[in-house]
Amino acid sequence: YINLMIVEDDKQLRDMLVKILSREVSHINSYSQPSEALKDMDTYKPDIIVTDIKMPGMNGLEMVEVIKELYAEIPVIVVSAFSEKEYFIKAIEARVNHFLTKPVDISKLLDMIENISKDIKVRHELLNKNILLDQYKHIVDLSNNITVTDNKGIITYVNDKFCELSGYKKEELIGKPHNIMRHPDMSKEFFKKMWKTIL
Repeated sequence: YINLMIVEDDKQLRDMLVKILSREVSHINSYSQPSEALKDMDTYKPDIIVTDIKMPGMNGLEMVEVIKELYAEIPVIVVSAFSEKEYFIKAIEARVNHFLTKPVDISKLLDMIENISKDIKVRHELLNKNILLDQYKHIVDLSNNITVTDNKGIITYVNDKFCELSGYKKEELIGKPHNIMRHPDMSKEFFKKMWKTIL
Protein backbone atom coordinates (compact mmCIF):
# COMPACT_ATOMS: atom_id res chain seq x y z
CA TYR A 1 0.00 0.00 0.00
CA ILE A 2 1.66 3.20 -1.23
CA ASN A 3 0.48 6.80 -0.85
CA LEU A 4 1.75 8.84 -3.79
CA MET A 5 1.71 12.64 -3.91
CA ILE A 6 1.94 14.40 -7.29
CA VAL A 7 2.67 18.14 -7.45
CA GLU A 8 2.37 19.52 -11.00
CA ASP A 9 0.87 22.82 -12.18
CA ASP A 10 0.24 21.52 -15.74
CA LYS A 11 -3.31 20.15 -15.42
CA GLN A 12 -3.10 18.01 -18.52
CA LEU A 13 0.11 16.32 -17.41
CA ARG A 14 -1.10 16.02 -13.82
CA ASP A 15 -4.35 14.32 -14.87
CA MET A 16 -2.47 12.01 -17.23
CA LEU A 17 -0.03 10.96 -14.49
CA VAL A 18 -2.88 10.28 -12.05
CA LYS A 19 -4.80 8.25 -14.63
CA ILE A 20 -1.83 6.08 -15.64
CA LEU A 21 -0.19 5.68 -12.24
CA SER A 22 -3.47 4.82 -10.50
CA ARG A 23 -3.35 1.47 -12.30
CA GLU A 24 -0.22 0.58 -10.35
CA VAL A 25 -0.34 2.75 -7.22
CA SER A 26 -2.92 2.18 -4.51
CA HIS A 27 -3.58 5.81 -3.52
CA ILE A 28 -2.74 9.08 -5.29
CA ASN A 29 -3.34 12.70 -4.29
CA SER A 30 -2.48 15.42 -6.81
CA TYR A 31 -1.89 19.15 -6.34
CA SER A 32 -1.39 22.10 -8.66
CA GLN A 33 0.58 24.15 -6.12
CA PRO A 34 3.37 23.23 -3.68
CA SER A 35 1.67 25.29 -0.96
CA GLU A 36 -1.45 23.09 -1.25
CA ALA A 37 0.64 19.93 -1.00
CA LEU A 38 2.47 21.18 2.10
CA LYS A 39 -0.82 21.93 3.86
CA ASP A 40 -1.92 18.33 3.27
CA MET A 41 1.31 16.60 4.33
CA ASP A 42 0.27 15.70 7.88
CA THR A 43 -3.17 14.48 6.80
CA TYR A 44 -2.17 12.52 3.71
CA LYS A 45 1.25 11.26 4.87
CA PRO A 46 2.69 10.39 1.44
CA ASP A 47 5.21 7.57 1.02
CA ILE A 48 6.58 9.03 -2.24
CA ILE A 49 6.38 12.52 -3.77
CA VAL A 50 6.61 13.30 -7.48
CA THR A 51 7.04 17.01 -8.18
CA ASP A 52 7.78 19.42 -10.98
CA ILE A 53 10.44 22.09 -10.40
CA LYS A 54 9.21 25.27 -12.03
CA MET A 55 5.78 26.29 -10.75
CA PRO A 56 4.22 29.65 -9.95
CA GLY A 57 4.69 30.92 -6.41
CA MET A 58 6.77 28.40 -4.49
CA ASN A 59 8.75 26.17 -6.85
CA GLY A 60 9.23 22.43 -6.45
CA LEU A 61 12.70 22.64 -4.96
CA GLU A 62 11.61 25.14 -2.33
CA MET A 63 8.81 22.74 -1.41
CA VAL A 64 11.28 19.83 -1.24
CA GLU A 65 13.56 21.78 1.09
CA VAL A 66 10.64 22.32 3.49
CA ILE A 67 9.59 18.66 3.26
CA LYS A 68 13.11 17.37 3.89
CA GLU A 69 13.37 19.49 7.02
CA LEU A 70 10.16 18.01 8.42
CA TYR A 71 9.99 14.57 6.79
CA ALA A 72 13.56 13.68 5.82
CA GLU A 73 12.71 10.03 5.16
CA ILE A 74 10.16 10.67 2.35
CA PRO A 75 11.71 9.97 -1.07
CA VAL A 76 11.12 12.62 -3.76
CA ILE A 77 11.17 12.21 -7.54
CA VAL A 78 11.87 15.54 -9.28
CA VAL A 79 10.49 15.95 -12.79
CA SER A 80 11.69 18.89 -14.87
CA ALA A 81 12.03 20.12 -18.42
CA PHE A 82 15.08 22.08 -17.31
CA SER A 83 18.56 20.72 -17.80
CA GLU A 84 20.39 23.72 -16.37
CA LYS A 85 23.07 22.67 -13.94
CA GLU A 86 21.83 25.04 -11.22
CA TYR A 87 18.53 23.16 -10.83
CA PHE A 88 20.24 19.82 -10.39
CA ILE A 89 22.77 21.25 -7.93
CA LYS A 90 19.93 22.73 -5.88
CA ALA A 91 18.04 19.44 -6.05
CA ILE A 92 21.07 17.50 -4.81
CA GLU A 93 21.59 20.04 -2.02
CA ALA A 94 17.93 19.44 -1.09
CA ARG A 95 18.81 15.70 -0.76
CA VAL A 96 16.91 14.60 -3.87
CA ASN A 97 18.35 11.55 -5.62
CA HIS A 98 15.59 10.66 -8.10
CA PHE A 99 15.31 12.69 -11.31
CA LEU A 100 13.27 12.55 -14.53
CA THR A 101 13.25 14.98 -17.43
CA LYS A 102 10.21 16.00 -19.44
CA PRO A 103 8.58 14.66 -21.49
CA VAL A 104 7.98 12.10 -18.75
CA ASP A 105 8.86 8.53 -19.62
CA ILE A 106 6.07 6.71 -17.79
CA SER A 107 7.86 3.36 -17.80
CA LYS A 108 10.91 4.93 -16.13
CA LEU A 109 8.69 6.69 -13.60
CA LEU A 110 6.92 3.42 -12.79
CA ASP A 111 10.27 1.67 -12.38
CA MET A 112 11.42 4.38 -9.96
CA ILE A 113 8.22 4.14 -7.93
CA GLU A 114 8.44 0.34 -7.83
CA ASN A 115 12.09 0.37 -6.67
CA ILE A 116 11.39 3.01 -4.03
CA SER A 117 8.33 1.04 -2.87
CA LYS A 118 10.49 -2.07 -2.39
CA ASP A 119 12.93 -0.06 -0.27
CA ILE A 120 10.04 1.31 1.81
CA LYS A 121 8.68 -2.22 2.34
CA VAL A 122 12.09 -3.47 3.50
CA ARG A 123 12.42 -0.53 5.93
CA HIS A 124 8.93 -1.17 7.33
CA GLU A 125 9.65 -4.89 7.78
CA LEU A 126 12.93 -4.10 9.55
CA LEU A 127 11.19 -1.56 11.78
CA ASN A 128 8.49 -4.10 12.69
CA LYS A 129 11.12 -6.73 13.47
CA ASN A 130 13.00 -4.29 15.71
CA ILE A 131 9.76 -3.39 17.51
CA LEU A 132 8.99 -7.09 18.09
CA LEU A 133 12.55 -7.67 19.28
CA ASP A 134 12.30 -4.77 21.74
CA GLN A 135 8.96 -6.09 23.01
CA TYR A 136 10.39 -9.59 23.43
CA LYS A 137 13.46 -8.22 25.22
CA HIS A 138 11.22 -6.22 27.56
CA ILE A 139 9.11 -9.30 28.40
CA VAL A 140 12.21 -11.43 28.98
CA ASP A 141 13.80 -8.75 31.13
CA LEU A 142 10.70 -8.60 33.32
CA SER A 143 10.37 -12.34 33.80
CA ASN A 144 13.96 -13.67 33.94
CA ASN A 145 17.33 -12.82 35.39
CA ILE A 146 19.75 -12.84 32.50
CA THR A 147 23.49 -12.57 32.20
CA VAL A 148 25.58 -13.04 29.08
CA THR A 149 29.32 -13.77 29.00
CA ASP A 150 31.91 -14.18 26.28
CA ASN A 151 33.96 -17.36 25.86
CA LYS A 152 36.38 -16.17 28.57
CA GLY A 153 33.63 -15.79 31.15
CA ILE A 154 33.61 -11.99 31.00
CA ILE A 155 30.18 -10.44 31.51
CA THR A 156 28.95 -8.63 28.39
CA TYR A 157 25.28 -8.10 29.33
CA VAL A 158 23.03 -8.22 32.39
CA ASN A 159 19.37 -7.30 32.58
CA ASP A 160 17.66 -5.25 35.30
CA LYS A 161 16.22 -8.34 37.00
CA PHE A 162 19.70 -9.84 37.39
CA CYS A 163 21.03 -6.60 38.91
CA GLU A 164 18.10 -6.50 41.28
CA LEU A 165 18.73 -10.05 42.50
CA SER A 166 22.52 -9.79 42.62
CA GLY A 167 22.63 -6.38 44.27
CA TYR A 168 25.14 -5.11 41.68
CA LYS A 169 24.78 -2.25 39.18
CA LYS A 170 25.28 -2.86 35.46
CA GLU A 171 28.41 -0.73 35.35
CA GLU A 172 29.87 -2.83 38.18
CA LEU A 173 29.35 -6.07 36.24
CA ILE A 174 29.92 -5.36 32.54
CA GLY A 175 33.47 -6.28 31.58
CA LYS A 176 34.10 -8.23 34.78
CA PRO A 177 34.41 -12.02 35.23
CA HIS A 178 31.42 -13.84 36.73
CA ASN A 179 33.34 -14.70 39.87
CA ILE A 180 33.15 -11.04 40.89
CA MET A 181 29.94 -12.11 42.60
CA ARG A 182 31.44 -15.10 44.42
CA HIS A 183 31.33 -14.80 48.18
CA PRO A 184 34.77 -15.28 49.82
CA ASP A 185 33.43 -18.30 51.74
CA MET A 186 32.18 -19.99 48.55
CA SER A 187 34.58 -22.35 46.81
CA LYS A 188 35.46 -21.74 43.14
CA GLU A 189 34.28 -25.26 42.24
CA PHE A 190 30.86 -24.76 43.86
CA PHE A 191 30.55 -21.33 42.21
CA LYS A 192 31.26 -22.82 38.75
CA LYS A 193 28.72 -25.63 39.31
CA MET A 194 26.11 -23.11 40.48
CA TRP A 195 26.52 -20.93 37.38
CA LYS A 196 26.41 -23.96 35.06
CA THR A 197 23.11 -24.89 36.70
CA ILE A 198 21.70 -21.36 36.36
CA LEU A 199 22.99 -20.83 32.82
